[in-house]
Amino acid sequence: MVNRFPWTLRFLRFPLVGRCRRSLVRFVSLFLAGAFFLLPLAGLEAAAGYRSHVPPRTVTFDKPTPAFDPADPGRSLGDFQPGLSAVFREVRPAEGRWLVEYERIHQSNILALIPIPTLAEPASPAFRQTVGVLERFPLLHRLLETSDPWAPDWLRSPGPILSANIVVGTGSGERPNRFSCATPSQNLAWGLEPIHLYYDVANPSRPKFVAEFWSKGEALRRPNFRDEPARNELRRNLQQIASYFDPSGASVQRERGSNPHLRGLRDNVETFLLPNDTRVSIHYQRGEYLFLEIEQASAADRQQTIERSPSDLAAHLRQAVGANDDGILFVGGIPMIDQGRTAYCVPATMARVLNFYGYDVHTHSLAMLAGTMEQGPSPFSGGTTQEDMRRAMRRITNGSPFRLREIRDASPAAIEQAVASGTPIIWLIDGHLRLLIGIHPRTGEIAYSDSWGPGHDFKTMPYPQFTRMNRGMWVMEPR
Repeated sequence: MVNRFPWTLRFLRFPLVGRCRRSLVRFVSLFLAGAFFLLPLAGLEAAAGYRSHVPPRTVTFDKPTPAFDPADPGRSLGDFQPGLSAVFREVRPAEGRWLVEYERIHQSNILALIPIPTLAEPASPAFRQTVGVLERFPLLHRLLETSDPWAPDWLRSPGPILSANIVVGTGSGERPNRFSCATPSQNLAWGLEPIHLYYDVANPSRPKFVAEFWSKGEALRRPNFRDEPARNELRRNLQQIASYFDPSGASVQRERGSNPHLRGLRDNVETFLLPNDTRVSIHYQRGEYLFLEIEQASAADRQQTIERSPSDLAAHLRQAVGANDDGILFVGGIPMIDQGRTAYCVPATMARVLNFYGYDVHTHSLAMLAGTMEQGPSPFSGGTTQEDMRRAMRRITNGSPFRLREIRDASPAAIEQAVASGTPIIWLIDGHLRLLIGIHPRTGEIAYSDSWGPGHDFKTMPYPQFTRMNRGMWVMEPR
């Protein structure tokens, strides 16, 4: 509280009318009585699924509501009683609480934390209908039913929420950065089966669930899939859920156009703000891709692309350089992006580099930029031409704090110089693009990483084998 217990008796001297005065008397009596009249906080939060995401200007209490000291959130202050009102000040999603201010005449106002109200109304037919819609998308249903929808423990193992066998990807480091669902058919979304379903924790401050339903690169696997009707089905159900919890329509937003940080990248996004600090985004480009992202709304707002100057970017990249037990100098922390059974090695490799640099981009918009062709019946069909690959990399670097440089000197010293600066090398071999991420300073042994998922995060080969395979190298380095 701003003022401690001395105010509890003083503010009763001011005349109040009817029910408000009686409510305040009860409020103060509970403050004085302490914790004996309070429900345990843990019990309240355990039933706090469907917590509101639309803070009102004024909170009017319709049932006894626990209040806590903002300076010491574990200290109970008693209950706000039915009939009292307080002004909303800010949301604290990590704590599952709102900060409210109880205004008093001629006295200092009172600040208190209250649990974010739940919107669950089991007796309401409209609520039951909404839950019925959610039950056809079990992953989202679990997120809105749980009392802790963004548990830190999921950064280590999200099995309970994905409810499926998990395959772990670590990128170029030891820390998991992607948990892939081995059986995505167990997590249908309104009858639509994802091709890929995973929990992306490459940025642990902004984890997100991703359900990929279709892309041009995997059209061969779903010859009869119709992307626009599928998008409409996702939109219709999310709109219905969002409308129940926020009839104003403010919880639905559309974004179109180019990426503000990287020229040439385009995306169409429709977002739905749902309870439990949850944001669902439909990414859709007709004839190119359709996927969903589910993430913590407050984290998504905070953790956008970080604009860095060339010098700051250079310092940031150098911090990622380390050496393994075998003495190989390598760039750590590059996330794994699995290209799946597509010919998307070029956009997946570029996305890995850009995500490592801190840019929130996805493979599919890069495939669209690079003109990557869908895979046909032949395993050698599809992919990206070398000229389109170079053009896409040049367009990405225009206006960015890094530039594209071709490494024509394939000597161990030149490779070590790039690795020591923290810049992964985009490495072209016959028919494939991968990342060269490390080298042994003494033996010249090469470390590389493929966009083929877990098991291909960190591999090595002798330097002579590298020279026989090498068809070109580039780095996106700070200007």
